[in-house]
Amino acid sequence: GIDYAFIDQTLAWLIREQQWAFASDLLERAREEWSTLNDSQKSQVLNREASLFLQDSLRDEATAALEESIGLDPSNAEALLQLAEVYAEDNLYIQAEIMFERATAYDLVQQRASLGLAQLAIDQFDYPRALTLLREISAQNPERFDLRENIQILENLVTARQN
Repeated sequence: GIDYAFIDQTLAWLIREQQWAFASDLLERAREEWSTLNDSQKSQVLNREASLFLQDSLRDEATAALEESIGLDPSNAEALLQLAEVYAEDNLYIQAEIMFERATAYDLVQQRASLGLAQLAIDQFDYPRALTLLREISAQNPERFDLRENIQILENLVTARQN
């Protein structure tokens, strides 16, 4: 058997460090042990695999892996967030919003999911909604000084649209 926790932590680190070849080799090793993994572990392997697919611009494969990942573990916050981001990049706003909304339920990715929802609102010219979301994120995360400038810009846009 394999030490799944070690493999998963190592994969996460390799992906963060953009060590794609090593990550790919380690994913192959995890795939060899597929039958010994539980659904949550399989979900995480698919999520890591999707990261490699995206790196190689294999969007359809990444989407399929993420959808399967969430099917195996509907509470895989990272997969929910990553699928939301893929949908958003593909201008699939409704699907993206659903996944971002689901991801906001998990502390691990809550802030990033909320920022994703705000970006979706901006992409669809819904500045009042984006402003509301950014104000909420800023209130929950006062250390995020970087949001203040974005809030100011959106306040100006909303005011300009009202006049």
